[in-house]
Amino acid sequence: MANETLDSGNENNENDEIPWGLLRKYWKFMAFFVIGGVIASIGAIFVFLWYVGTSAIGGQGTWTIDQFSIGSIVTWVIFFILFELAIIGIPTAVILGGVAFWWWRNLPQEEKDQFRGKPRRRDAGSGGFTFLIWIVFLIMIFLQGNWNTPLGALSFSYLVFTWLWACIIIIIPCAIAALIWFSYKIMKNRSA
Repeated sequence: MANETLDSGNENNENDEIPWGLLRKYWKFMAFFVIGGVIASIGAIFVFLWYVGTSAIGGQGTWTIDQFSIGSIVTWVIFFILFELAIIGIPTAVILGGVAFWWWRNLPQEEKDQFRGKPRRRDAGSGGFTFLIWIVFLIMIFLQGNWNTPLGALSFSYLVFTWLWACIIIIIPCAIAALIWFSYKIMKNRSA
C-alpha cells in the first residue's frame, strides 16, 4: 500500500508541468530572477511616480482631468512608455536576459529537456483582474468622500495615487496567496 502511494506520487511528479526538482536544484538562479523582477517592478513604480510629478504634460501632476485632451493623454502615455523602457525595461532585459542565456547555455541537455516539458495550452484572460482593480478604485474614491466631486476638480496626481493604492490593495494579497501556494507545492514535492 505504501509503495502504491509512493508510485502515484512519482507519477504526479513526472506528469507535473513544472519541474520542481530542477527548480530546487537551481534555486539561486530562480531567486536571482525573482529578486531582479521585484527590483525592476519597484524601479518602474518610482519612474512612474517621477514621471507623473515632472512631466510637462499634466502640469507636474497638478492638471485636472478637464485640462487633458485625447492628444495630450496619448502623448503622455507614449512618453511614459519610452521613459519606462529606457530607464527600466531595456537594462532589466539586458541583465536578466544575459544571465538567463548564460545559464541556459551551461545547462545539460537532459535538464533543458525537462524544463521544456510539454507545450502548455494558454487560455485567453477575461480581464477580471483589471475590473477588480477598477472596483477597488471606485470604492476608494467613495470612501475618501470624492464620489460626487466633478473630475475636473480632482488633480491628476490624486487620481494616479488612488489608482496606485487600489493596485497595491489587490496585488499584495494575491502575492501572499501565490507565495503560500508556491511554498506548499515545493514542500509537497520535497516530501514525495
